[in-house]
Amino acid sequence: MPSIILSFLLIMLASVLNGCVMTEEVKRIKASKNNQDKYLEITKGYLNGKQIFIRSCNTCHPGGKASPTGPSIENFARKFKTTNELKQFILKGKASMPAQTILTKEELENLVQYLYAEFQPSNLN
Repeated sequence: MPSIILSFLLIMLASVLNGCVMTEEVKRIKASKNNQDKYLEITKGYLNGKQIFIRSCNTCHPGGKASPTGPSIENFARKFKTTNELKQFILKGKASMPAQTILTKEELENLVQYLYAEFQPSNLN
């Protein structure tokens, strides 16, 4: 009988300690999420089109040129007749082009304005 009581007490102690550890882990996760949300709120919309291009596009379209991972975007205006078509393509992606779901509305607008200003055929050398 004493071994059953001892076992029960050990199990209860382990449960309490585990609960404390889990509570601390949940607090840490919530704090991390809150910090991330604050960062996103502070930086939201502050990136200009060129910064967004460098962050999100330049790896596959270096300087707008073709690469092994992506085509040239220098003639994109011929394919996308409206800014809305281009925005939908950027947001949804297609084939090897990944959807750019992390862009805010402001960032998407900044990126599209940059693309038209920088890569329209009349602006190319």
